[in-house]
Amino acid sequence: RREDIRKEGWAWKESLFLRQYRKRWLVLTGGQHARLSPAPLTRHPPPRLQDIDLRQCGTVKSADDLTNKPFSFTVQVPDRNFFLAVDNDADRNEWVAAIGR
Repeated sequence: RREDIRKEGWAWKESLFLRQYRKRWLVLTGGQHARLSPAPLTRHPPPRLQDIDLRQCGTVKSADDLTNKPFSFTVQVPDRNFFLAVDNDADRNEWVAAIGR
């Protein structure tokens, strides 16, 4: 639901196996989930989603030193570390703060 969205925007997500970055629409909901899709969720039918359950999120922090990619951050959940990057430092700080709440 649109009213559940706390933050949304484009981000680059590192793929699990190929370690390549792909542009994804990132949506943070009030239910403590982050959803990644190839396009904004206004499309019909909606694009395929990848869901990150943030209720068990251990750490959200800058990851430039780990990824060698500027403006990157990591979201660590028990079964995986997600590496994401955005276009500038202000965007990264906003995402880290919003996810860390």
